[in-house]
Amino acid sequence: MNQEYLEALGLAPETASEVAEAYGRELASARGEWEAERSRERTESAVLLALAQAGARNLKAARALVELPEGAAVGEDGVLPGLSEQIEALRSGEGTAFLFAGSEPPQLSGFRPAEGLAPGEGGESRALTLAQAIEQSMQADDE
Repeated sequence: MNQEYLEALGLAPETASEVAEAYGRELASARGEWEAERSRERTESAVLLALAQAGARNLKAARALVELPEGAAVGEDGVLPGLSEQIEALRSGEGTAFLFAGSEPPQLSGFRPAEGLAPGEGGESRALTLAQAIEQSMQADDE
């Protein structure tokens, strides 16, 4: 929308000039917001793509551990500077390696309720209650 178009609609030249300038400012502001959002989306997509290519099992959890500097932008080649080093540190870190495929899952130990199954009626097996499991283990210790 320019001044000549507004004057053709019947607006006074001063009013048409003010409206055209206000429209230009709004358009520039909207374009700036759109470009900033587009840049954020490209950056986020580049991080998620790099994590997926590195074999992350849970993208959301791995993404939470990646720290990008303020204003980080994707280069022409589609790569964020320093991202590959952070991902490699996560892959090799003792506390974060489980987030990536190819690593050993953590081994958990503790009480497993279904370990001691008591034979039920009709040959069915059912899990022992905690009290039954404790009683059974105390009897095993006595023998």
